[in-house]
Amino acid sequence: MIDAVKRWEKRVVVTGVSFDDSPQNIDRNLLPVHISYRVIQSQVEGNLVYPFYREPRQVSQPRQFRASVGK
Repeated sequence: MIDAVKRWEKRVVVTGVSFDDSPQNIDRNLLPVHISYRVIQSQVEGNLVYPFYREPRQVSQPRQFRASVGK
């Protein structure tokens, strides 16, 4: 996360990153990411919360193959 912000947002310095992996968020397939930063030019600090949603894992049925006899 820090590397991505450093690469794509040159105007800020990341001062902290945390994740909220509480059971209520896990049950909703949600992982809020809290990013604290400081704007380089003005030295103003700020925070951003970005919610990542996971897709529920699908259990796939095993594939069945039929043997074909050549003609």
